[in-house]
Amino acid sequence: MHSIEHTTPDQETVRQWLDLDADGALGPQERSQLVQHLGESAELTAEKRQTEALHRLLGSSRIPVREGFREGVMAALPAAAAWERPAARSWHLALAMLLACALGASLLLPGTLADDALFGTGSAVADFFETTLLAGAGLLEASWRGVGMGLAELFAASKSSLLAMGLLVLCLDLLFVSMLRRRPKAEAKADVSEDRR
Repeated sequence: MHSIEHTTPDQETVRQWLDLDADGALGPQERSQLVQHLGESAELTAEKRQTEALHRLLGSSRIPVREGFREGVMAALPAAAAWERPAARSWHLALAMLLACALGASLLLPGTLADDALFGTGSAVADFFETTLLAGAGLLEASWRGVGMGLAELFAASKSSLLAMGLLVLCLDLLFVSMLRRRPKAEAKADVSEDRR
């Protein structure tokens, strides 16, 4: 049902209502407004009769589809593998050409744009990000090595800390396994109801 809310609908809206009314798809509120407009305008009443006559004519000219037509069309289609996605090998040439163009552009652009201020700024920002990334990676590696060395010293100091760490890891593993095996009841009920359908 279409719900078009207008206090004073324009002519285009009323024409849409006429078409929907002829199809039997007009809502009750819009239908009452349409009846009110039909009572006020003889031209609109004539247009309603023409629209209904057009819909009757279209309905009488419908051709019924013979039995088994859909199955025949589906059987006549080629096998799915022939018209699905093209093979990955067909993209090798296009990918090689794209890489060649990118390599050529990377060799030619720095020489031609060396005096351009915008290109220089972009290049400086790119160098800054590259340096920051390398420094962050080095700091992360050093931190990881420091944590490893600290844990090695902790475990070497006493056997009880190694035993406590092993127990902690075992408890965490058991917690993760229990969380993976346990499913929420609502999700399990939804799965059961879908299986019954």
